[in-house]
Amino acid sequence: MADRIVDLSCYFASRHLAEELLRREGAGYFVRPEPDGLAFRLDERKLNTVLERGREAASRMRPGPAPRPQDLSLCRRLLRRELIHDLAVNLLRTGP
Repeated sequence: MADRIVDLSCYFASRHLAEELLRREGAGYFVRPEPDGLAFRLDERKLNTVLERGREAASRMRPGPAPRPQDLSLCRRLLRRELIHDLAVNLLRTGP
């Protein structure tokens, strides 16, 4: 049963940091342009930085065992999906 419990504290801390960065820096902070200039991609380095800082913040708030690798992988997928959604909404709001 314990293997079905997922630690999402890293996700929530990372999401909070990502929302703050989006508010302060704008959507362009998380994207990098494609070489042909027609599209954008999520900057994986910045995503990883936010996840790492979120993991650190979560461990400071709730000391105990470190999150399992599968929990961190799930947090990464969830945050990536949320950021892609937020970037698409911002693009639709502002136009190309």
